[in-house]
Amino acid sequence: MTLPGTRRTHPTLGAMALALALTTLAGRSFAASPMVDVFVSRSRVHVGDLVAGLSPEAAAIDAGPSPAAGGSRIVDRSEIVVALREHGVAEPLHLPGQVRVARKMKRLEVKDVEQIVRTGLGTKLPAGVTLNAVHPPGSVNVPDGYTGVVVEMARPPHRTGPVSSDARVTFNEDSLTLWTLIIPVDLLLGPEAAVPDFRHGSVITLVIRRGLVEVSAGVSTAADADLGEVVPVVVRSSGRTILARLEDRDHAVAIESP
Repeated sequence: MTLPGTRRTHPTLGAMALALALTTLAGRSFAASPMVDVFVSRSRVHVGDLVAGLSPEAAAIDAGPSPAAGGSRIVDRSEIVVALREHGVAEPLHLPGQVRVARKMKRLEVKDVEQIVRTGLGTKLPAGVTLNAVHPPGSVNVPDGYTGVVVEMARPPHRTGPVSSDARVTFNEDSLTLWTLIIPVDLLLGPEAAVPDFRHGSVITLVIRRGLVEVSAGVSTAADADLGEVVPVVVRSSGRTILARLEDRDHAVAIESP
C-alpha cells in the first residue's frame, strides 16, 4: 500500500540507481589516482621517490629495490601504506594508486666512452704497450647514479706489433655492478711488451701462510709468467714444485701446501 502524498519506487530501479552511483564514484576515484611514473638514480627506492611532500624521515624509508636498467616495477598504494606504518608514519590523505618505477638512464656520447676507456687503462697498460685507438660502437645509455667505473683488459701477448683487443667497462654503484660495456681497442706492442715479467728460472721468495704463521723460502719460476698469474715454482731447498701467485717483482704467495 502506498500512503497518500508518497511516490512509489520500483525496487529494481532503486538498485540500478545505487549501482550506477557506485560505478560513477569508482570512476572518479580511478581518475583521481592515475598511474604515476617516476625515475630513480639509486639501487634502492625510497618512499620519497613515490610520494611528494613527506617529512625527511618518511621520505627516507626504504621501499625496495630499483628495477634493472631497461625494466620497470609497479608499486601499489598498499605497499606504500605498509612501508609507512612499519615505521610508525601515518599515510597522507592523497596517495597514488600505483607508481611505475624505472631506472633513470644517462646517455654517453662516443667521445665520453673513449675518454672513460683511455682514463681507465692509462695506468694499467703493461710496459711497452700503447693504446692506439678506441672504437665505441656509438653513443650508449647506461644507468644513471653510478659511483665508479672500472676498465679492464686481458694481458696482451708477448710479441711486438699491432694487436686488437677488447676493454671491459663496468659501471658500479658502490659494490653493485650496474652495467657492462665491451669496447674494441687497438694496441701497439713495443719491444718491452715481448718480455714477460718473470722469465723461466727467475729466483724469487715464496711466502707460505698457515693461519697466523708465515714462512718464506727461496724458489725459481718454472715458466715464463706475468704479475698476478699463477705459475709453478720450484722450492730450491727440496726441489718440489708447487703453484704460487706472483704478487710483486720479488715475491710469490703459495696457493697450495708445499
